[in-house]
Amino acid sequence: MSESPSLNPAILEMVSLGAAIAVRCPSKTQEMLTRLTERVVSDNQLQEVVAASRQVVEETQSRANQVIDAVMAGEPLENCMQRMTHDSRGSCGSSDGDSGCCGTPADKPTQRFC
Repeated sequence: MSESPSLNPAILEMVSLGAAIAVRCPSKTQEMLTRLTERVVSDNQLQEVVAASRQVVEETQSRANQVIDAVMAGEPLENCMQRMTHDSRGSCGSSDGDSGCCGTPADKPTQRFC
């Protein structure tokens, strides 16, 4: 059997940068930015990685805040968590019918992160 090709190191470092941003680790974020700059990764690519990572953080925090708000309003935690999980159609339990996964517009599937 032949080995599958490895990912380009710059791609792996961009994934690491995204993860560092998502978990809000400033030292790892700086380290990955330095490495990627040394690899001559374009500013546009870095900006895309940072923007996508921030969007994941914001969407996740928004969903968590919705659960917290609902629980504080007296809704049982089980009901809140059920809305947060995916049903068999891949939606996040949105009742408006216009939202896709995690509240992203259904017509923009590339912006879905879960």
